Amino acid sequence: MKMFLNFILSVFLMMAFVSCDLEKKDKTDKDAEIADESTDDFSDEVLTESDETVDETVDEQVDEAADETIDESIDETVDLTTDDSPFTDEDEATDENTDETTDETIDESVDEIVDETVDDESDDDLSDEALAESDETADDFEPYTDYVFDETYYVNEMGSDKECCFDLNGDSVIDNKISSIFTTMESFTGFTYSSMYQNKVESGDICSIYEERAGSMPFFDCFDTDIDYSDNSSGEEPFIVWVENFIKYGTSYSDNPVSFYEIEKTDKIRGTSAKIKGFPVILISEEPLKIDITDAVIELTLDVSSNPVSGIMGGSILMEDLAAGLNESLSHCTCLSAPSGLFTVDSEKKLECGLETNSCDSGTEPDCYNTGQYCSAYEALFTPDIDNDGDSVKDSISVGFDFSLVSAEIEEIHTFVDIDNDGIDDLKDNCPMVANANQLDSDNDKLGNACDCNPDHSRYDGEL
Repeated sequence: MKMFLNFILSVFLMMAFVSCDLEKKDKTDKDAEIADESTDDFSDEVLTESDETVDETVDEQVDEAADETIDESIDETVDLTTDDSPFTDEDEATDENTDETTDETIDESVDEIVDETVDDESDDDLSDEALAESDETADDFEPYTDYVFDETYYVNEMGSDKECCFDLNGDSVIDNKISSIFTTMESFTGFTYSSMYQNKVESGDICSIYEERAGSMPFFDCFDTDIDYSDNSSGEEPFIVWVENFIKYGTSYSDNPVSFYEIEKTDKIRGTSAKIKGFPVILISEEPLKIDITDAVIELTLDVSSNPVSGIMGGSILMEDLAAGLNESLSHCTCLSAPSGLFTVDSEKKLECGLETNSCDSGTEPDCYNTGQYCSAYEALFTPDIDNDGDSVKDSISVGFDFSLVSAEIEEIHTFVDIDNDGIDDLKDNCPMVANANQLDSDNDKLGNACDCNPDHSRYDGEL
């Protein structure tokens, strides 16, 4: 399947590049290959030399430091104890203090040398801390490759209405502040908040899988293996699940999902979770953000065969998580100057805009430009309505979603692959062969500007 996906990506890129300057590309690729080979050769030599000498360096420096410090401490102690007068209580106390000082000095010297030497070690091996963490969890550690899925369900429809979904603070009123904000804006935008979510489900920007296990319901991000999200309503479609959905120990992943609900199954499935990590939420742009949902609640409706067919989910977003999610989604907006952070949270848990200048172009960077234009307005819109920690200060903002489910098949747990080394997995990368960490796509045709010969015209319009 990986070979098939790579083949699909290769054909896709060849079509996109048909009108580009091939000679220039060949030269660029050749230069990059030579540079990579040189870097790899150099890195291998450095790593080999570092591995061979690091232990000797640590031992020699520790021994030298210890010997020198001991000699100095002994000389100082002899000077203090060679007085002609007999020992007094004060002399004994001085001697004890000197011994303690000597021990502390030796320990500090050894620690400093070890720290300095370890800092210079190559990152190709697990750190001591990571090894210790792995050792601590060795008894119950199982690699993610051994994970066996039970019944899994794909979210084929998703929306958010202000009347959905839960009373989170016990005042007999449904809490969904985010949806309420967008509902008031519908007359200006011309579309509903729910339609924004459904569009992203159909385009594959939101891909979610729920798994029904005994006493729990894990939540996973996913990817459609045939890269076609329009045919997923029938059920039994194969999906890939990202390995990042599992808890990481050291450099290895376990078979324990990061996000899951503790559930009970009666006439419905009801569950709660202290934290659902990376849930897709649409805020200041149409692109969903990955934001943690705190104190999440889920309720699923079952069919006559006791299989889940639809559900509702609610919870709250801590204001700090909201600010972090907004900043991460706008990290590519270098045209927005905010030295202290574009969005921060003040002592009263209110969102603050730290924008100083907006030099964004409204034509080529519309999301960045609009964020800069309305940055202060977000302070007034996204205000907290939930007291999450019970200290009588509202510190989070409520959300709620409704969705439909169809059965799904998990074909693979995907391990991170990044050919162009831009930090974006090749399955998600809109230019998998050309580094473009910002994933800029001016014409929204899923082909990044870095590898789009005509970035101002969508390939769906017939112009590459």
